[in-house]
Amino acid sequence: MEETFMKNAKSRGGNGVGVSGVLNNHEAYQRWVRTTHARAQFVNTTLSMADMLKEDSGSYHKDTRPAEILKSEKNIAMVHAAFGSYMSPFNVNDKERLVSTSSGAAAPQTVVADVIGAEELGRKAKEEFIKTRLENNKSFFDPIKRMNLKTFDALNKKIKVKTPNKILQLKQQGNVAFQLFVKSQNKNMKLDLKELMKYPLTPVPYSIGTADGFLAKTDKAKAVHYLTKESEDFEMPPDNTTLSILDGNAYFYCLKAIPATFNLICKKIFEMMPKTGDVVFSTDQYHPDSIKSMERERRGCGDKIIVKGESTKKPSDWKAFLGNDENKKQFIRLISKVWSHHSYASKLVERKVILVCEGVAYEYISDGVTTQRNEIQSLYSTQEETDSRIVLYGIYGKEQGYDYIRVKSPDSDIFFILLHHALQLEGTIVLFETGFGNKQRLLNITELAESYTQRYCSAYLGTYALTGCDTTSAFKGIGKVKPLKVLQKNPKFVEALGQLGESWNVSTELVDELEKFVCIVYGRSRVQSVDELRYIRIQELCDKEDKLSPSENIDLATFPPCRKSLEQHIRHVNYQVDIWKKASVPDPDIPEPPDGHGWHVTDGKLEPLWFEDDLLPKQLVDILIDAEEEDNMSDSESEEAYSVFDEIASDSSSDE
Repeated sequence: MEETFMKNAKSRGGNGVGVSGVLNNHEAYQRWVRTTHARAQFVNTTLSMADMLKEDSGSYHKDTRPAEILKSEKNIAMVHAAFGSYMSPFNVNDKERLVSTSSGAAAPQTVVADVIGAEELGRKAKEEFIKTRLENNKSFFDPIKRMNLKTFDALNKKIKVKTPNKILQLKQQGNVAFQLFVKSQNKNMKLDLKELMKYPLTPVPYSIGTADGFLAKTDKAKAVHYLTKESEDFEMPPDNTTLSILDGNAYFYCLKAIPATFNLICKKIFEMMPKTGDVVFSTDQYHPDSIKSMERERRGCGDKIIVKGESTKKPSDWKAFLGNDENKKQFIRLISKVWSHHSYASKLVERKVILVCEGVAYEYISDGVTTQRNEIQSLYSTQEETDSRIVLYGIYGKEQGYDYIRVKSPDSDIFFILLHHALQLEGTIVLFETGFGNKQRLLNITELAESYTQRYCSAYLGTYALTGCDTTSAFKGIGKVKPLKVLQKNPKFVEALGQLGESWNVSTELVDELEKFVCIVYGRSRVQSVDELRYIRIQELCDKEDKLSPSENIDLATFPPCRKSLEQHIRHVNYQVDIWKKASVPDPDIPEPPDGHGWHVTDGKLEPLWFEDDLLPKQLVDILIDAEEEDNMSDSESEEAYSVFDEIASDSSSDE
């Protein structure tokens, strides 16, 4: 419309030569200038007749329209959610150590010494160079010896790749597989890109792990917030009808203003508990070959300190002290001893406090003068963590006639475990208290479980473990909320996710169903195979002939894991969920993690088994071997090919 008015103004009768007529014809120029106000009136009148003119149109901008504002807010929310799906590597307990920004794990002292001392070592090397090459007239052009300082790159995972004649060691490093694929294209080797995407390609899948071999993490609390955002807080129940179950280890880490001695520390822990009502104060056990050991290693391990008795002075670094399992064992044993002192008798009148120490439950009661400590046989358990014993305590509370079971913990794992088991505690209301300060909440788990039904509660537990907890990997960039939304929109996956943990063995049919679920989580509802989805994603970066560019930057973290890696991930998940579903069993028969449950022992440590079978197609491994014998390969190409592989064994015939 406005263009029509403009055209008419630029030429007589509207059939002129447009802008060129204004520039070359004096009469057209005069007409254009003198009718500007009239054109504005015509345009405004027409817009007003069409109800398209706003009163504040003079200051109105496109980006301030309601639709544009909603669009911008949605984009900001997406960016915020993407950042929120990752854990901050700077939120660590030990501030004195260097940590990896990808995993948050502390670096060993050998790496720390080289990284911190690199500048000083470089300065000494410079001085030595000046002295020997310039002052002493030594040959200036002699090779300079490499210092070989260790950096965080030295922590990257390595894996052995076997060939008929050699054993090569592949190091976790970028997109090496795609670089080799480009070389195979240059050699006219027939290697199918679709077949390539069926392989893990890196020792640790970037989508579910970090370069140094740790599990990928995400913000677990997001799942609790999403499922409870419409729930109202429950009023605090009466103390005389409530059994409070406290996550003891969380209390240790929340301790502020540490007292001078361990006796006073034990006293402060006691005073942090509710002043009235019966309490279960549960602490973890520490098994040597635990699937939780990797997470504890990531959080940092402090030095062992001998706690000789109550008068032992507090450690200089409380968080580092708690980073050592032996330290926590000593501390918990000391609590068990100190709380039995008669000085606590006045605080135990008409109530009981149950302390769970290394799986054994001790009841503390008082007549007002003396304190008695009695063992409760029915609460004995071999389950390692408070998480997997919480339901056992709930059953005890129900049997003792309590109307309410109030569980207090910041751990999201406990929320989902309680949600799954809540309907088993019929007749007792299960409450979950979490958060601090103005973010503290008291949730009615029983009411939530009834509203969701048992099928969905079991499915939520499986979804929670599948998308990342302390012992299972998260899918990078996916977070916790999106999978829950996918489950709610696709009820057909409720049964499959609820089957997790029902048996120690994982069936092929279950893996197939969960693979479809993962594809939808990654945004492809019509794709049923993660390998196919990986191929589709890589095709988007290739030309029509499935060829990669040498300069192509491919982020494997945005791809789902291949089928081989996903199967192992599901085994991790199934093992953990099975333990959680046995939270009501005092002494369950739990198989060893390496016995087909996605774990294996490497150098004496229990680590995730990321995949089985081959890491790379045989053709790509052959490229590395042939590169040594090819005369036409340039020196730079040769160095690139061998930068990530170290030959650790020559011809097998020489070993014989």
